[in-house]
Amino acid sequence: MKKKVKIAYCDYWTGFDAENDFIFKCLDKFYGAEISKSPDFILYSC
Repeated sequence: MKKKVKIAYCDYWTGFDAENDFIFKCLDKFYGAEISKSPDFILYSC
C-alpha cells in the first residue's frame, strides 16, 4: 500500500491544473498524492 502525501499549490497562474502537473504525477505514482486544504507539503510558484 502506498503512503498518502497531501500537497497544495500556492501562487500558480489562473487555470493551473494541479492534477495534471508533472510533480503531482510523480508523487502520485510513488506515494499516492492528493490535493488538500491541510497539506503535508506546499508547492509555491514565483
